Amino acid sequence: MERGYKALHLAFTKEGEPYLQSGTHTWVSGENISDFPEKGREEFEKSSHGFYAKKTLGGLISDRYYQQYGPITVELIPYGTVVHGSEGYRSKKARLSGIFYDKGLACYVCGKGEAKWMISPEGAEPIAVCESCLKLIKKAVSPVKSLGEKEWEEILQKLSKKYKVPLIHMPSLKPAFGDTRVTKAQIKAGFKYN
Repeated sequence: MERGYKALHLAFTKEGEPYLQSGTHTWVSGENISDFPEKGREEFEKSSHGFYAKKTLGGLISDRYYQQYGPITVELIPYGTVVHGSEGYRSKKARLSGIFYDKGLACYVCGKGEAKWMISPEGAEPIAVCESCLKLIKKAVSPVKSLGEKEWEEILQKLSKKYKVPLIHMPSLKPAFGDTRVTKAQIKAGFKYN
C-alpha cells in the first residue's frame, strides 16, 4: 500500500477544538474526497485538483513548501485515482494513517536549542520556539498564546482521537529553520508507533 507525507495547518474551532486543514480542505476522519467533479481519469490527470503528498518523509522535510506549513506532519494513504510524479502523488481520495510528533524541534525563530513552547500569535498558526525567543516575542507581540509541552501533547492526543490514527514519534527529523538538509541516518532512524 502506498503512503504519502504531507504538512498540514493546525486550526481551532470557536470552542477551541483542534482540527487539520490544507488550503480550503478541512480534513475528516476516514475518507477525504477531492473537490474535483466526477469525471474520468484522463480529466483528473489534466487538472491540478486532488490531494498532494510526497513519497518520502525526507522528501517532504527537505521541501521549502514544508517550511510554510506545519507544525503538523501526517502520513496518508492516497487512493482512488492516483497520479504518480517523480517526488509524490496527487490523488482524488486520501485517508490519514498517522500523525507525526517531534519533541526535538529546533526553534523556528533562531534555529538553535530545543523548542519547548508552541506559540500562537493572534490569527496565526502555532510555531515552535525556545525559551529565549518566547520571552522576546512576548515583549514584542501581544497577545501571544504560549503552549508548553503538556498542552501541545494534549492537542496531539485530541487530533489522534479525532482522526482515529496513531501518533508516530519522529526522532529529530525536522530541520532547523532555513536548513533543509536531512541525513540518511536520520531517515533510517525509524519510527515508533505510540
